[in-house]
Amino acid sequence: MAVQFNKNGYTITVETGCNPVENWLLLHDGLLDLLRNITADNIPQDYWVIADFLRDMMPAAPTARKMVD
Repeated sequence: MAVQFNKNGYTITVETGCNPVENWLLLHDGLLDLLRNITADNIPQDYWVIADFLRDMMPAAPTARKMVD
């Protein structure tokens, strides 16, 4: 994994060793499962970070349209 920082943000590169789209989808599902399992008894202090990360992982609509075969 590599992290690159620039003036307005950062980029995380993850070598998957397989289809990166499938790996990305598995990561997305895993993070959603993590959020689904939060209860009143186990609310982490910074759970919102996960939601922000999930939102940032999603492509913008124009980019998503280009991803369609």
